[in-house]
Amino acid sequence: MKSFHSSRFVPTRTGTSRAGSLGEEQLRRRFERVLLRLGERGTELAKRAFQTYYRVWGSRGGEISERWAAFQSDRIFHYPASRLADLHCASGGSTWAYLFEWTPPLVGSRLGACHGLDLPFVFGTLGHPLLRPVAGFTRGAYRLSRRMQQAWIGFARTASPAHGELPAWPAYTLERRSTMALGREDTLRDDPHERARGFWGEVIPNAKIPWAPAELPDGAAA
Repeated sequence: MKSFHSSRFVPTRTGTSRAGSLGEEQLRRRFERVLLRLGERGTELAKRAFQTYYRVWGSRGGEISERWAAFQSDRIFHYPASRLADLHCASGGSTWAYLFEWTPPLVGSRLGACHGLDLPFVFGTLGHPLLRPVAGFTRGAYRLSRRMQQAWIGFARTASPAHGELPAWPAYTLERRSTMALGREDTLRDDPHERARGFWGEVIPNAKIPWAPAELPDGAAA
């Protein structure tokens, strides 16, 4: 907590990307591999996780692989980012949050809005030859890139990412947890990581994330 209090005068913007053949029993074992690192509570928490992630956001709904992706995304990215925003906001710092949701048209059903996909949008490198064949960037993607660059530059200059080409973007507060969802259509959402906070906030309230390799062959020793 000391580090958050000592940096409360530094405006903070935090954000994550929305995540990108698995059986029911394999999914249960994967939950257990992660949560058993918490000790004897692990088995019961794995059961709760199975129910919590029975339905997840997205067009694929409750598909098993999507449930695993949602679990890992909440554990590794969404909950820590949400916790950081909460702590910085509570210490009096100016805080802004975003959620990157753009998915590639060519491989979107498999890749999703994966970790790191927002970087070429921020740095304006969508035309890189290594990216174009995979992601198939469109005119809409270039427009999103310009909107994001304006937001990042504005934040660096004025400590606010809000600008005229985005919907009204208020600062993050503990009451609303306002988050700008950036994608084909930009929308402001309140508390999009409620599920992550509801489950992981009780499991790891001090934000010490239990580690397990993201991908292990089923049946392999962790």
